[in-house]
Amino acid sequence: MALFDRLFGKTKTVVGISSTEETPSHHSVIPEMTNSRAIYQPSAVNLRAFKHAIVRNWTGGAASSVRKCTCGFYQKNHICPHIYMKALDDGMFRDVFSKGAILNEMANRLSDGAFAAFSDVLYDGYYDQIRPLTKISGFEQELADAGLIVLEDDGFRFSQIVRDNMFYALHLFLTDMRSPIKQSIVKRQTRIAEREKVRDAHRRSLKSPSKQMMAFEEAFFDKCYRTYDKIMDLEEPDTNDPKKHIAYFEKRMKMVDDLEKFCSEQKGGQEYFDHEYGLLRQEIQWELDDYMEDQYPLDLKFFEAEQAEKKLVNGMKTRIKKQIKTEGSIKATDLKKLFPEEEQKLYAKALRELEKSGAVVKGKDGSRVVYSLKD
Repeated sequence: MALFDRLFGKTKTVVGISSTEETPSHHSVIPEMTNSRAIYQPSAVNLRAFKHAIVRNWTGGAASSVRKCTCGFYQKNHICPHIYMKALDDGMFRDVFSKGAILNEMANRLSDGAFAAFSDVLYDGYYDQIRPLTKISGFEQELADAGLIVLEDDGFRFSQIVRDNMFYALHLFLTDMRSPIKQSIVKRQTRIAEREKVRDAHRRSLKSPSKQMMAFEEAFFDKCYRTYDKIMDLEEPDTNDPKKHIAYFEKRMKMVDDLEKFCSEQKGGQEYFDHEYGLLRQEIQWELDDYMEDQYPLDLKFFEAEQAEKKLVNGMKTRIKKQIKTEGSIKATDLKKLFPEEEQKLYAKALRELEKSGAVVKGKDGSRVVYSLKD
């Protein structure tokens, strides 16, 4: 496969394309482009690798060559973020970017909020699919007016000009500091650099082990290391509940406190702890800081949504049981009719949970399904 095909995807020549051909008249029209031009059709794998290369949030640095890499992603896909990092460093995208430069003007029309929202959905992917409007809530009309999206009855999709120039769109929106992902990466890189300075200072502060420390290590190495393994192997909860995540980090720090307490009660033990585990509590605190910075807002948002839905489902369960209790037993079709159309999804979920718990019993009356309450 030719190098450029591997990097950019296959090309095709488009003649006389006008954006109005794809845009219903009641939606915004993006800038008309009727000249003949070559466009690239990158695969989802290409775009995934390219976007990670832009924000440099992939393990490892640029490849030594754009033709081959030793990473597992390359072995599987014959392309990888490291190759795109090298291509970006070598300026191989200048021609591709020049073809998409019209997006500059379109992006410049945007408020910071719309720019950030569009950056987020670009980073998400799904470039050829209709996306839910909730992803760009509050900015849908602004983005449509700028020509970056096309509104549909059930969502939105990226406009043709964005899809034709997806490499440039990703580069333009993910390298600007108005992009949340760019801000996040810069903050993370700053934190990493600051923490490495602390680690270096700690390493420089260590002195040669004393005889007492060496005696402690010989006597208690296995016990200390088993405790260290438990601290490192403690499993983080699989939940969106932020309190449980915070409690997980606090539990690990408490285990470090207990380890230090044990060490400090033996001769040479505090020196050993400081030498071997002196930054362990700090490392866990850094993990907690990262969680609070990067994940906590999302977890809180989803957890609150889950709790709100749970409250609605529980309310619907009460209503369903009340209706069944009033009738003694009721046909499934009749029960469903008692709830308006806008509540049908909630009704179905609540009924499934009631059946699963056994609170509501599903039976038959001839050929008809009926529901009754558990005796």
